[in-house]
Amino acid sequence: DDEQVFYLSRILLGILGEAELTYKQQMLLLKKIRSIVALDHLGNAVVAFLKNRTEKELVGQKAEAVDELLNCFDYALTWAGEVPFKKDPARCWTEGVINHPIRDILIGLLQTLSNQGNNGKYVIAVTKRLTSLLDSDSEIAQIAEVICASQVKFLVATVPDWTVNKVIPLFDWGNSIEKAERAWDGFLFGGRFSRKLIAPMLRHLIASVDFIGRIDENRYCEFLAWLSMSRLIEKPLEGNSLKTVILKLNETQRETYFSHIRLGEIRDKDY
Repeated sequence: DDEQVFYLSRILLGILGEAELTYKQQMLLLKKIRSIVALDHLGNAVVAFLKNRTEKELVGQKAEAVDELLNCFDYALTWAGEVPFKKDPARCWTEGVINHPIRDILIGLLQTLSNQGNNGKYVIAVTKRLTSLLDSDSEIAQIAEVICASQVKFLVATVPDWTVNKVIPLFDWGNSIEKAERAWDGFLFGGRFSRKLIAPMLRHLIASVDFIGRIDENRYCEFLAWLSMSRLIEKPLEGNSLKTVILKLNETQRETYFSHIRLGEIRDKDY
């Protein structure tokens, strides 16, 4: 019956997504993807297949394959964009978006950007799609905010102008408390700092202490501790830098901050 066919198809897509394929085999499969009409039953398997193919080196070898892959992502988006999304209040945003197909599409697009970051054609193609997701009037924009914020270190290194215009503003509590909450949740759980991020992000990090009840306090204090001991900020505890934030922490939060400071390995951790 149909359910058995769908079940076997999902298993097959999972196997093929991980398989070592020839270029010809891969192109044949990518072209077949857009002929699948039962996305209500196979959509998640299709999106997972596409995401897995972006991680295979073969995808990056020829422009035709990348073009076809992006066409497949566009096709999958026609279904995934209609899948309802509502975050469970008991879960953080990072956990809340993890099972939605838009997340896998975003990860696939970001991996494509990583694979093709030196190719201006695909930089434009991917950032155009990311912009469309971030600017969506539906709930999928919330998922895009969380994922893009979690990958801001990579994005600012790869597409700095686009990132400064489209992703960094998400962290600004003055623009939108709701967007900033999602962005900081994504960043604190999946993001990393870099030298390029300090200048555009530091003032938003400092302002976040006034909204600490809306984000993960422990992770926030851990990031503060790391920045205090890193070399990314010159004299971090002088003037109006991190000292301002630390003085605003309550007793429990300050204890958390100093507990991370005492961890000898924090200097070596990648944040």
